[in-house]
This record gives sequence, C-alpha cells and structure tokens, in this order.
Amino acid sequence: MEADALHITNNFLCECGSCVELVGSGQASMVNDNLIGAGPAGFSIFAEDHFGLIISGNNIFPRGKSSVHLKNATNNMVSANRLHAFYSGMITMEGACHNNLVSANHFLRNRESFPAFQNTPHPQDDLFGLVHVRGSGNTIVSNHFSFDVPSNAITPAGAKPTIVLVRSGDNNYVATNHHAANVAVNAVFLDGSTTNTKVLDCGSASEFQAANGATFGFRATP
Repeated sequence: MEADALHITNNFLCECGSCVELVGSGQASMVNDNLIGAGPAGFSIFAEDHFGLIISGNNIFPRGKSSVHLKNATNNMVSANRLHAFYSGMITMEGACHNNLVSANHFLRNRESFPAFQNTPHPQDDLFGLVHVRGSGNTIVSNHFSFDVPSNAITPAGAKPTIVLVRSGDNNYVATNHHAANVAVNAVFLDGSTTNTKVLDCGSASEFQAANGATFGFRATP
C-alpha cells in the first residue's frame, strides 16, 4: 500500500485468492519475472492509482478473473508477459487509465479444463475483450492473441468474441496486433463514446467494429 519503488521479482505466487495487489497508490515500481496464478475470484496482478509501474517478463496462468488489472493508473508499461486465462478481461483498465503501454505480450484464452471449475461463473462475457481499455492516450501494439474456445462455450451464446475493446477515451492507439482464433472474432471494437482512436493492421475490415458515434482512423491488415 502506498508503494514507492517497490520491486517484486522471481517469485512463485499461485493457488491463492489474489497474488499481487498494489492498492492505494504507488510510483516507479516493478513486477517482473514471476510465476503467477490467482483463484477464479481474484486478481493475478492488481494496481490502483499507480504511476511508472513496469510489469514485464511474467508467466501468468489461470485462473484469475484478470491477469493484469489497472485502476486509475497512468504512464505504466505492461510488456513481454505470457498470459493464459479462462476468462475475458485478461488486461483490464478500469476507471481513468491514461498513457499506458501494452506491448509484445502473448495472450492465450481457452476453456477451463478442470471439471471441478468448469461451472464457475465467468466474471466477464466474451464481448468484454481480452484487453479492455478505459482512458485516453493508451498504446496497445505488437501483441499476439490466441483464442481457442468452442463456439458452444462462448458467452453470450452466438456472440462474436472481442479481442480488444476500447470502452472509452480519446486518442488511443491500437496497431500491429496479431490474432489466431478458432472462431470469427472482432479484433478491435470501439464504443460509441470513443474519439480519435487509431486502429492499424490488427485484422480485416470484417474484424473491426465501431459503434455509432465513435471517431477513428482504421487501416485493415494487408
């Protein structure tokens, strides 16, 4: 709590409610090179009101309800992590999250494999986005997304899953992300309240959707 220049590294943190919770506020901290896996109701990494946080080189595995959750966090970096989850919202930006960089991460979203947990309610449906953005000036670039969920396990039923959802904000930049999916997906979806979003080389025209009112620039992957 109220962390300043905190360094969390080289740990094995799993089979617990939440793994890393940075609450209150903080600055210039690092969470890197850890093995992390929270419980289905918990956070793998949670950071609130943080500035200058670096999250990198972590192997984050199920079953946390989010892999990286930023709340009212600005000017942070989430890069070069491997993230595996059974739910959407693998990286979630809640509240006002501005000027954050999400780059060069590997995402795998598939279905819960352990029978005892298969009926656990999902905290978010598949329209929420593997990356969920609220805020302005954020950059989401050069990430790889693997989506491998049976069509009958997608929620709500019959929905087209979303990879990156820009839920709010101005001047967000989403570019050169690649996805491999077993079903049709929306690589990027823009909410109607979003303005001046740039979406470049993240999928075909049919894999991009913008609600009425959104303003944006879009270039399909060649």
